[in-house]
Amino acid sequence: MSWSTTDLSFLDIEISTSCNAHCIDCNRLTQRDHNEFVVRPWHKFLNQHYPVDKFERHFKQFGQPEDIVLCGNSGDPMAHPQVEDICGIIRKYCPDSDIEIETNGSLGKKSVFKQLANLGVRIKFSIDGLEDTNHIYRRNVKWSSVMDNAKYYIQQGGAATWDTIDFVHTAHQVDQMKDLADQMGFTKFEITKRFTPDYDEVIPQLAYEKPKVVDDFKFDRYDKLHNDYTITPKCMHPKDINRTLYIESNGTVWPCCTTAQIVYRKKLVDHYVWLDYNKKYGEGWNDLNKRPLEEILSGAFFVDLEQSWNGDILLDSCKTACGACN
Repeated sequence: MSWSTTDLSFLDIEISTSCNAHCIDCNRLTQRDHNEFVVRPWHKFLNQHYPVDKFERHFKQFGQPEDIVLCGNSGDPMAHPQVEDICGIIRKYCPDSDIEIETNGSLGKKSVFKQLANLGVRIKFSIDGLEDTNHIYRRNVKWSSVMDNAKYYIQQGGAATWDTIDFVHTAHQVDQMKDLADQMGFTKFEITKRFTPDYDEVIPQLAYEKPKVVDDFKFDRYDKLHNDYTITPKCMHPKDINRTLYIESNGTVWPCCTTAQIVYRKKLVDHYVWLDYNKKYGEGWNDLNKRPLEEILSGAFFVDLEQSWNGDILLDSCKTACGACN
């Protein structure tokens, strides 16, 4: 099986690792124990923006994917000071592609929203509740800013989606959210399955607590990965054609956003796998700043990744995204 941009249908791009929110299960936070989360400003990948000139050089190597989403693992695309220029570059090389931005909705100037609407960019506003509940998960997100931005974007002719996570603490407000979305002119209303149901009790408990700031942690290394899962890779088309790719804001290329998260996970075994990868494959093995895309996709990592799906060592991230227990 070969990896290629040929017939690439979905491209996920992180253009910024900056964000104003403190969502509990974000890579920007680390769980020290069940009831304490701390901020990790020390991580070298956080609070960075994809340089526009580098982005264009990198992006034009990816062909013309059908769907392009600006989301990411640890930042909000609207935090990028030149998000409209980034989207202009995407539209330049992919005039017929669907472009979508996923945001908490509280960031961005009106002039930027107007330009995005003119570029035909769909914006997915991640709104988890109403005025009295959105902040429980979307901590530090100002409700009035979300509403003002959404209303203005829709008024400019922009296509907007209201996306809400199926949290227990907002389940009673789903119908009200739908009604408000209809009144405001949202063209879609979506409910996303939550990734961390084990946080159902913790999220409301910590809604009003400011996370602590620490410099570093020390965790024991896990010695073994368990491969008791069956993998059906979503990053591969059933006909053995690569269909999805993910670009980090630092220019690194991954099969998906979940595999890219291993660089953040100091507490999990995946992070040590990441460190081992760097030793095995060498500096910049998946970095567009150091080598062209085709060289990255034909490199040993993508070969080894495919073999891991049926082997003895399986990434936690692959199990999380595409695995089922045997």
